[in-house]
Amino acid sequence: MAEVKKRELEKKFNLFSATMAGVGSIVGAGIFVIIGLVAGYAGNMTWLSFIIAFVAALLTGLSFAELASMSQSDAADYIVVKKAFGKLAGFFSINMQIITGIFAATSVAIGFAGYFNALFGTTTTILIAGGSILFFGFINWLSVKDTSIINSVCVVASIIALALIGILAFVKGHPVDYTLATQGLKGIFEGSALVFFAYLGFGGVIRLSEETKNAKKTIPRAIVLSLLISAAFYIIIALGVFKVLDWQTLSASASPLADVATTIMGTKGFIFVSLAALLATANTILLSLVFASRGLYGLGEIFRKLKRFSSIGREDTPTYAILLTTGLALALLLIKHLETVAELTNFAIFTVYLLVNGSVFYLRFKDPKAERSFKIPFNIGKFAIIPFLGFAAIFFLLIKLKPVVLISGVWILVGLTITYYLVLTKDKKDKSEKIKVKNKYGKTKVKNNDKSKNKKTN
Repeated sequence: MAEVKKRELEKKFNLFSATMAGVGSIVGAGIFVIIGLVAGYAGNMTWLSFIIAFVAALLTGLSFAELASMSQSDAADYIVVKKAFGKLAGFFSINMQIITGIFAATSVAIGFAGYFNALFGTTTTILIAGGSILFFGFINWLSVKDTSIINSVCVVASIIALALIGILAFVKGHPVDYTLATQGLKGIFEGSALVFFAYLGFGGVIRLSEETKNAKKTIPRAIVLSLLISAAFYIIIALGVFKVLDWQTLSASASPLADVATTIMGTKGFIFVSLAALLATANTILLSLVFASRGLYGLGEIFRKLKRFSSIGREDTPTYAILLTTGLALALLLIKHLETVAELTNFAIFTVYLLVNGSVFYLRFKDPKAERSFKIPFNIGKFAIIPFLGFAAIFFLLIKLKPVVLISGVWILVGLTITYYLVLTKDKKDKSEKIKVKNKYGKTKVKNNDKSKNKKTN
């Protein structure tokens, strides 16, 4: 007799493709613009700002790695944060990541349209941005395998482009004093706070857990490797560009890498960098939609009232979750003051990072014997030094946000709290514990309510 089974996401990601997804979410369009802004703070010591920001990102990255090793669910952050601080905190964590992914897709789509207009002479920004969101939303739905392939191709092409610019800058550039800091140590640290945003995205790799082979070991490694690879290329670029243009020119430029490439390669350099930026932004749109939809899929796995978002379509992807996240990303294009909303993504992601670092730190005391395939080193007894430092670093960055952003961010948390208590607390069956058991033993258990259906069908 045929047995009724719940369809599951295909496991198409391995260590290479998961790492490429992490690199792709980090090395986006930011590096093509942000290096000029940092030069205005740190001068020729911009390279040190990148290193400091990398260390701060790695602290949280290691906490994400330990969190991922405790569960191979797409809702791993909800499961672990809930265990530490309760369901509401877990609900905040996963929803803030979903919000970040949706808005990132919108804002980067506008950046994609800007590069597209500059390269091809078009002016229909909203139409191109909307078309890119629809196209990559379709790719997200069509196949996780195609998503993995497109991501890997875009990442490799972007890395080659950045590496070529860096190498040519070293070969054709002039000697430079790398100890010249225009605003001293203060400018270097202010630059590192700005650079930190260029490292965002590594946490989204957790969203690939249910589509990754041996996720408890693969995902932590992918998170750390993606940060190391991204940092290496960032630092090479941060050293090379100053051999071509001085910090004053770079800080005044809206497209510093394009100016560097044009100086080295002529008009071909502009085309070269524009194409690389198109690939980087396109890939970021795709990954943002993937991470957001898998977060919503994870919520559907946990809460019965949201179970529609955990349903898998005929393409073995979460159809309803993809439709909603893509639709919301499109709707955000209607917002006129996009810059203000963009700053809220910083609040959202910092909230997630605080919860993750805090959870990993607290669970060392609350549940020291919990299964961990990866455990952060450098501890004093149960006191986990790295998560503690990660929490402190993120809190420092959070309080540096504009007051209006902090106030708006608090209202987002209030809205999520109301939603949770009015709607989801009535859903008494929180299935995250069953997900955790399933992941611990690596088996798919038939749920209790499914068993009765199986008996009737048989």
